[in-house]
Amino acid sequence: MDINLLFLIELDNALQSESDISIQSFFDSFRKKHPHFEIFNPRFISMLLFAQIVMPWESLKHRLPKKIMLSDLDFEQWGYFKVLNHNPKHSIHKLDLRFFIRKLRNSISHNNFRINKDKSVTFRDKDNTKIKYEWEELIRLFSQLNSL
Repeated sequence: MDINLLFLIELDNALQSESDISIQSFFDSFRKKHPHFEIFNPRFISMLLFAQIVMPWESLKHRLPKKIMLSDLDFEQWGYFKVLNHNPKHSIHKLDLRFFIRKLRNSISHNNFRINKDKSVTFRDKDNTKIKYEWEELIRLFSQLNSL
């Protein structure tokens, strides 16, 4: 069984059967049985990527601001990212936000992304563009997408 699902099932069972259990005591008990468990593990991060970008894409693409160029974004709100490899066909500064999010969506949908040991995520699109988000910055992106 997937460790994330097991964690949630056991947490749900504990909360239903023990009204005074704290999250910390449950987590400590679970980690004794599963010492390498991390909440934000690669599988969980993959599920978040799918749930935050791929699944809502059809409605998200209509809610994204129109004609907002990446060069005009407030990165404090949308999250900073690094372009590691870029196809010169598309100038990164001339990309609009909708096209950029679509590139991330395509990368996730086609399983062309890597979750690094530090929880940063490197996305690769079919044109071989590579974009890297640090975990904290990805959370900012999720927050902005959810606020639309």
